[in-house]
Amino acid sequence: EERDAQRKQAIDDAIRPLVMDYLTESVDFDDFKTRIVSANQRRDLWDFLGVEGLGFFDAYVAAAPDVKARDRELRQAISAPTSNNLARVKIQDFVSHVKRHGAQLNEDGSPDPASIPYFLSWFWQCQDRDTWPICNSACVTAMLRLKLLRTTDDFADDYVVLKQIYEELADAFKNRSGKFFGCYDVERVLR
Repeated sequence: EERDAQRKQAIDDAIRPLVMDYLTESVDFDDFKTRIVSANQRRDLWDFLGVEGLGFFDAYVAAAPDVKARDRELRQAISAPTSNNLARVKIQDFVSHVKRHGAQLNEDGSPDPASIPYFLSWFWQCQDRDTWPICNSACVTAMLRLKLLRTTDDFADDYVVLKQIYEELADAFKNRSGKFFGCYDVERVLR
């Protein structure tokens, strides 16, 4: 409970305002990235500092030689979608974008497209935690173990299916408990 309260406060007080400032171009890319990393180092509450978060972010920056295109693509990708279909499109578009730039590097330095659902959904949840679950490995593993989820090679479809499972679980928990459950609350149960 205490860790969850700290996480919500950090999202509300630091992360969401920073993401919104970046999306509205009040903060430039370098400042945004520095402050996101710093906020996560001060409050390691999301696992963002791992391979799928910061590791992907660093590889993406190294792979994208056109800074303006990188900035435009990143802003578009991390803005919270308004529907499951738009989430699917955002992931598909960002996978294509990353693969184009990653092909310019050797394989060791290329950003891993498999990290994209985690990376994008992390930012989406910071904007709307009840609607957009983070596609983190702990929850995916729990869903696989419980036979609630099957993964494919389509990252976009897999994320939308994962989100739909979150929504079904949220409804079931709400019906059972009589209390509100959003995707963020389901994540807490699965972890």
